Amino acid sequence: MPSDVDYTPPPEAEGGWRVTEPSKLNVDAEQLKQAVSYHNGHTATRSYGGALVIVHKGHVIAENYVTGEKAALSRGAETPATTSSRPQSQSSEQ
Repeated sequence: MPSDVDYTPPPEAEGGWRVTEPSKLNVDAEQLKQAVSYHNGHTATRSYGGALVIVHKGHVIAENYVTGEKAALSRGAETPATTSSRPQSQSSEQ
């Protein structure tokens, strides 16, 4: 396996990005949670939506998407949606 410095993820058909638990890379889970919360609660994210993918040493350790209020209202929803496709507590090792 190439070093983390040389890592380039393969195409999705071949497995895509490596995904792992933050703790396996010595990432402070509380600080990671705070970063995701900051992103989700930021005025721009709440208004317009946002995408957050955190990659550490070639591994996805968190991924989160928010539909902003303006986008939600334009499609008739009353509140924005937060979707976390790879929450930091539920991921698979690749």
